[in-house]
Amino acid sequence: MNEMPSSNAEEKRTDSSTRSLDSVLALFEAGDDTSNFVAISLLRSILDDREELREDRETLLKCWNTIPTTFLRRLLRSKPSKKRTEEEAQSMVGLAVAITHAFFNLLPREVIEHQLRDRADDLVAAVPFSSPATISQISQILLALNFPSLLFSDIAKASGSSSALSSYLFIKMLLIDIRSTISSLQEMLNSPEYLKTSMRITESFDIISNFIGYLMRCLDEDDSSDGSTGKSELQFEPSQLLQLRADISETMSLTIEHVRDRFDASVAGAAGLHPSARTAPHPTSSAVRAISWQSADVSMSDDPLTLSEIRALALWLREDDNDALRREAAGIIDVLFYLYSEAHSEVDFRSPVLIALEGILTVPEGVESFLNEDGWSILSKGLQNALNSDGARAEAQGVDTVRVLLAVVESEVTGPSKEDWMNVVGLAVKEMRGSPSKDVKRLDLHIAVSQLAVELLSKAPKGLRKKYASHISILGQLARAKLAAADGEREEGLMEVIDGLEALDIRKSQSASD
Repeated sequence: MNEMPSSNAEEKRTDSSTRSLDSVLALFEAGDDTSNFVAISLLRSILDDREELREDRETLLKCWNTIPTTFLRRLLRSKPSKKRTEEEAQSMVGLAVAITHAFFNLLPREVIEHQLRDRADDLVAAVPFSSPATISQISQILLALNFPSLLFSDIAKASGSSSALSSYLFIKMLLIDIRSTISSLQEMLNSPEYLKTSMRITESFDIISNFIGYLMRCLDEDDSSDGSTGKSELQFEPSQLLQLRADISETMSLTIEHVRDRFDASVAGAAGLHPSARTAPHPTSSAVRAISWQSADVSMSDDPLTLSEIRALALWLREDDNDALRREAAGIIDVLFYLYSEAHSEVDFRSPVLIALEGILTVPEGVESFLNEDGWSILSKGLQNALNSDGARAEAQGVDTVRVLLAVVESEVTGPSKEDWMNVVGLAVKEMRGSPSKDVKRLDLHIAVSQLAVELLSKAPKGLRKKYASHISILGQLARAKLAAADGEREEGLMEVIDGLEALDIRKSQSASD
């Protein structure tokens, strides 16, 4: 008997929702602007409230196809005028984008993608008149449709706006939003607002990452072009690029602070606490937690924001020659290694951490922090895992790992090679011996490991190098055997290995004669 009222109430809600949806469709059929505007507003509310509708593909498609295309485009193109305030224009654009974004997420991509590609210019033109939340929704759609050039270089052309309202302003707004929000995220970690706010900032970081990648590609294309291919795709003025560089660097500095604070509060328990001194996690959920400011729902390594901010930070550290920022980032190397080594996280931080280290290790402070945090041991285990794994991803991470370790060996801060690093030499011999010449990607990784071995041997003390005399001879023979089947960059890489080993033999002979 107790279940009957609940069942009746559910039926009443369903009937009410059905009538509401019928009313929306009837308003669209009326055809006038007022009816269309009210219908879109009601439809957006119904989509938010009715989970069963969000799973009903047939009804969703009917609703989407009922929305007048011309009216939706006019909403997207709303601009401030004598009859319309800036706030009203922003509200109209926001409504059009919100309903488009909702159907974009609910309908299968193949059903809606063609129509959205036709409206891409309208979405881009709406950016200068949109709120940060609306800009975030627009960017999600355009990035999912693989339109980075529209997002980053054609906004001014599509909207007919001046450079002040172009993609430059779009990126500026995102950076301002990140800077004004990120410092308060820690204190709202366990509040209901955190999820919504952090997801907005996560999306902004993702866009900034895409922008940095797009910017680097355009600059590389300009460098490789002879000027005969026409105007550069990159439409920013030099002054705008300089300002964006300063804004991104300031944003990344605050990002470093946020990463440090989040880690210290939730993982380490105190700034700079060595991993060996950290409190181990409690084995049962009923155990009393140590005092921390960790989220009750999601750990630092599982928070989507962490991956997005580390990824954007890593790209900027590598691509921008900013030694001051790299020195700042040297202060979070322990955090990077924690994320790299997180075994229980479903998110793989290894690639962004390796990218970040490429930038950080260009300054002496970065190398010192790397050595202090036992970075060689951590990354050498990662290299071993890559060598023991199959697939292009593992091989790419292995090559990236070697690149980082080479930077450490070559640094003046490091000094002579350490004895416990020299196992790489034996590893190089083993891998070169078992490397099939036809497996090009695998050969790339094995050549990289051999180059690391040669660099370690060249910087090793004489006594330590003498212990590996047989390895030097064997590695040279294996490299020469691979040379016959190699071409291009692989041939060049093998020659570097051979030349380096021959130089070691010469030094050994000279030392013996002395």
